[in-house]
Parts: sequence; C-alpha cells; structure tokens
Amino acid sequence: MKTKNVAGVLAATAVLGILGAGQANADVGPFLTPFVDPGCLCAGLLPGPVQMGVEPESQLGTRYIQGNWTASNPDAAAKVRYFALHQRLSITDLGAAVEEDLGPLQYGTYRGHPSFTTQVLDNGGDYTQMTAFIDGPRAVTLTGWGATPEDAAGALATLAGTFQIL
Repeated sequence: MKTKNVAGVLAATAVLGILGAGQANADVGPFLTPFVDPGCLCAGLLPGPVQMGVEPESQLGTRYIQGNWTASNPDAAAKVRYFALHQRLSITDLGAAVEEDLGPLQYGTYRGHPSFTTQVLDNGGDYTQMTAFIDGPRAVTLTGWGATPEDAAGALATLAGTFQIL
C-alpha cells in the first residue's frame, strides 16, 4: 500500500511540475506524454508512445526512457538515459571520454548540475543533440533526435524544459 501511495505522489508531483512546458520548434511534435521513473527518480514529458527499459548492449546497465523513438517518426523524438558511475568522475572527465566521438562540447550547468551539451550531430540522414550531467553517483543524458538540425535542437530543448529530478 505504501508503494502505491509513493508512486501516486511522485506521479502527481511530476505532472504538476512539468505541465505547461512549451513546444520548442514548429516541427517538433507536442511532448504530452508524462513519465515517472522510480529507478531514476525523474519525471518529464515526452512525445508518445513512451518506452522504458535497459539497453541490452550496454555494459553499464544503462536504463532508458524514450518517446516516439521509431523509424517511422517523421520529425522528432527524445530519450533519457541514466547509468551508475562506478568511480567518481567530474563532468570534464566524462566529457573527455566522449569528446573524440561527439565533437566539441559546451560545458555549463543543467538545473544546478555540472553538464555539457554537444553540437547538433549529423548521423547521415538524421540529427541528434545531447546534454549530459552528473547527479550524485550517476550520469544522465537527455537526447533530442530530429529529421533536421532544428528538430533535434528543438526536441532536446523541449525535453530539457520538462525533465525533473525528483
């Protein structure tokens, strides 16, 4: 019974805290599907449908929450990933590990957490942009995907605007 009450409170808090977030780009569909992940202790809005799970190829046990992440998606999608850090890393350590693959990074903060954001990356027909941040003993990434660079940046901006650590 207590678990149901906690889940209900988390869901209500998340929905109340994130409703009203705008749409970042005309080609980015509405992010209207709320999600709450008790493993992540996070919530937000994604374009539907929302899927959650563990990435089978990940050696880090990376979990994901994704919205509209399908090959038939016409414009934009978004994904949250999170994984435990098995050693203490700074955001610059994490950035140095991925900068060769992702290109120059813009360092800053995301809601008070050290972070970096990639440039919009061309994946040969579609585009992505990612913000990564460290929240205690885990790393979290927010990714926007799109058919154009503007769609990818808009999807990331919309996700970043609704995402909450509970």
